[in-house]
Amino acid sequence: MKEKTGHIRDAITNENADFLSGKKYKNYTACKKCHIIFIDGKWHYNETLYNEAVKKKLIQKEIVCPSCKQIESNRPNGYLYIAKEHLKGKYDDIKNMVKNIETGELKHFNPLDRLVEIKEENDQFVFTSTTPRFSDIIAKKIGKVLHKKPEFHWSEDNKFVKIYIR
Repeated sequence: MKEKTGHIRDAITNENADFLSGKKYKNYTACKKCHIIFIDGKWHYNETLYNEAVKKKLIQKEIVCPSCKQIESNRPNGYLYIAKEHLKGKYDDIKNMVKNIETGELKHFNPLDRLVEIKEENDQFVFTSTTPRFSDIIAKKIGKVLHKKPEFHWSEDNKFVKIYIR
């Protein structure tokens, strides 16, 4: 068992270690939940490609992809905390912006970048994601909208981040 060091990296468990390890999958490995497909060393989101691969029986293996596993087990690698006072009257717009980023630009660039959850916690909203990059991107965009500078706290290996907009 891995010894705890007190670093935020300790929050990353074996349940999402596949994602972090850079594990390679066989070509035409597909996620049975979200239909992303692994081809030539990269995950792709393309429903047409997936349907074609199923129709032509090209799928070599069906799995639950690393991001779906993380979402199921609620084990995010990115946290964005935003003080409620900054979102007065803007919460729905910010939430929609985050979801549009996830389903638009990032889904096709890297379909493993996903929103895990948006929740209210005391005096702040918490946006969690499967990757630190997703949290980084949304923090910068939200920071611009709110005219606030995000405060980043990265793990030593940059595989986990907590970001605050206070």
